Amino acid sequence: MDEQIMNDCFNYVYQLTLECGELVKEGASKTKVIETKEHKHDVVTEYDKKVEEILMNGIKKKFPDHKFIAEESSYGNVLPELTDSPTWIIDPIDGTQNFTRNIRLVCISIGLVVNKQIVLSILYNPCMDEMYTAKKGQGAFLNNERIHVSSCKTFSDALFCFTLIPRRGQGNLFKARILEFMKRSNGFRIFGSVALTLCFIASGLMDAYSFENVMPWDVAGGILLIEEAGGFVKHKTGKSYDLMEPNLVVAATEELCDEMIGIINDIEVKNSD
Repeated sequence: MDEQIMNDCFNYVYQLTLECGELVKEGASKTKVIETKEHKHDVVTEYDKKVEEILMNGIKKKFPDHKFIAEESSYGNVLPELTDSPTWIIDPIDGTQNFTRNIRLVCISIGLVVNKQIVLSILYNPCMDEMYTAKKGQGAFLNNERIHVSSCKTFSDALFCFTLIPRRGQGNLFKARILEFMKRSNGFRIFGSVALTLCFIASGLMDAYSFENVMPWDVAGGILLIEEAGGFVKHKTGKSYDLMEPNLVVAATEELCDEMIGIINDIEVKNSD
């Protein structure tokens, strides 16, 4: 994708995102229709559906050949294949549980992927008027001001975050990992939004983040933001990450990222006996 087309995509979807932000702000304090998905912690409101509809319909009108992987339209279906075609990966409201309780930690998260590479990101918390953006090779920004990750290199100095959603048989392993992280770190935080937590890593508020069993729309926007802010993103084994299976460790520095991966591997070895 050449730079002019990417800029056209960015500018158009940026304005759509602002429009959706007004809808989110309007709905934040209102009574909402809440539906439960597969698990009680996984909920959806009419605002999630409406934001996704506005984004997808608007993008289809402007870029009819583009594809989508979006949370609400994908739920309950086989996850669409990620091809080389321009594909918008969308979470209309990440942090829906927060949204239902009028907690202001919510995020519209959008990533554009071309040839399986994330090329632009738009992440917006309308409740706090915080717009995070990135284009590949051009840096990361918060409200048009350049942002950078922290300089933290050791886990004992790090404020870390985690989102570990255990699948069957993983409960004890994840509990052991969390306890070890808490023992070795300088402290931890949980914000209830994967996308917004990635923004906090990119802007240097937090230092490291471990998450498993989340979905592509949770992370597609935030991954590029962190990389463009100077941070590191790796699979929990230390290998290159797969956007469609995001079991990841992200950190401000490579030293910190690798230390966390070492802790994860040590815990998995101990719990495999």
